[in-house]
Amino acid sequence: PDSYVFQQLVYDKVKGYQDSGEPFTLSPSQAGPIRGFPRGLDVPAVLGSARALAILTAEGDTGYDGYAEQLAMLQAEFAALPDEQWTANLYWNWLYTLRPLLEVKGEGYPYFMRSPAWADKDLHTWLGSWTELRHDTILYAKQSYAVFATGIMPEPEPVRGYVEPQPEVYARLAALTAPMREGLGGRGLLGDEMARKLDRMEQLLLALKTISEKELRGEGLAEAEYARIRAIGDELEELTTFAERIKGEITSQADERMALIADVH
Repeated sequence: PDSYVFQQLVYDKVKGYQDSGEPFTLSPSQAGPIRGFPRGLDVPAVLGSARALAILTAEGDTGYDGYAEQLAMLQAEFAALPDEQWTANLYWNWLYTLRPLLEVKGEGYPYFMRSPAWADKDLHTWLGSWTELRHDTILYAKQSYAVFATGIMPEPEPVRGYVEPQPEVYARLAALTAPMREGLGGRGLLGDEMARKLDRMEQLLLALKTISEKELRGEGLAEAEYARIRAIGDELEELTTFAERIKGEITSQADERMALIADVH
């Protein structure tokens, strides 16, 4: 779907440049300056992100003959898609999972989540995950480390952490584990270790959904929930780190050296 969006928002679906300046998308041609490249922000703009469109406009990437008409056509087309399309496969489902990040947060959300800066932060989150999706390889965990000890420190008060309240995102991520289990399992690609990690990932995401809903209702969290937030770094590291035997089966030297950013156009 994102490649389809790109195809509809470059020459010759979109015509010549009508503005001044040299935006990223501009390419010289025998027909004059054209929109030779899309931008990653084109996709969230089609999916309804007003902030993505504002950035594209401010940086001159919408100043082409026919861009506005093509964008409106795509927005209507994607808005009309049924739920069955968004859950048709893992790729579509991943994009569906990320869509709530593009929605403007209204009443009931913390004041800082209703700021323009938070909208930009969520847009960066969306783009980062979409980049991983396009890269289409396994995620790698950072190596663990130990803090250099210089003495016995007094026990600090336990930190009471906070989860960014995005319950819909956590719920969709949790729902995404089922087709992953079925798809990998049906192809004989899901070993015991991966199956256990997927189960634990689903449990973690459902816990984050519950915590988010409590936060949005203004309810206090249980001590066990605060403890889980404090330990979430270790939990995520365990979920994304595999035994040497498994790692050897699912990665290669090419994977280790492959750049994250992939050509998309």
